[in-house]
Amino acid sequence: MRILSTAILFITLLFNLHAQKDEKAKEVLDKASKKYSEITSFKASVEQKVYINGKGIFDSLLLEVAVKDEMYRLDFEGQTVYNDGKNVWTFLKDLEEVNLDVANQEGGSMFQTPKDILESYDKSFKYVFVEDKNSRGKGLYVIDLSPEDPDRSDISFFKLRLFIDKKTFLVKKWKAFEKGNGKHFIFTIQSFDPNVKLADSFFQFDPKKHPNVEIIDLR
Repeated sequence: MRILSTAILFITLLFNLHAQKDEKAKEVLDKASKKYSEITSFKASVEQKVYINGKGIFDSLLLEVAVKDEMYRLDFEGQTVYNDGKNVWTFLKDLEEVNLDVANQEGGSMFQTPKDILESYDKSFKYVFVEDKNSRGKGLYVIDLSPEDPDRSDISFFKLRLFIDKKTFLVKKWKAFEKGNGKHFIFTIQSFDPNVKLADSFFQFDPKKHPNVEIIDLR
């Protein structure tokens, strides 16, 4: 789940960007922050690729993501993760099994909710403007984000790189560079649908629709 945690981190971090140290980065991120502050919910398709230094692409998958307030839902490779802010259901379709747990546990993963992510990381990053660039006819701002304390054991990456559209100030792509293993992850947003109407029940597993599924309650 570490890869998905990184995806959740960035999807939710978009709503509360605050620059540190670099005035050019601050100018861009302030505009991006204003843009995302107007978005209360969204659906997105995100392509994830995993690279290993010297070996090229190691793995890839497509994430279907929905976010509303502190709730989110992820669909990927035969699994669906529902989080309604109170409970989290991990639906393993091939096994016809659901693991049910609380969404926010003391001493649990700091990636469990968007709120947790923002509270944990908002004051822990520094930002640096890297460059302007063009990609497929679109102008992009490139900004690096790194932990203030690089030795923190609860952060698995040493650098995150944002690619922000110059016209829309929406993040189009980001890279996450992990510590110590030569891996980096590239997340590319294939589609983004903001302010969609999503019922709270969309973020909850419905056992009535899956009567043959075993639910393992870990709460």
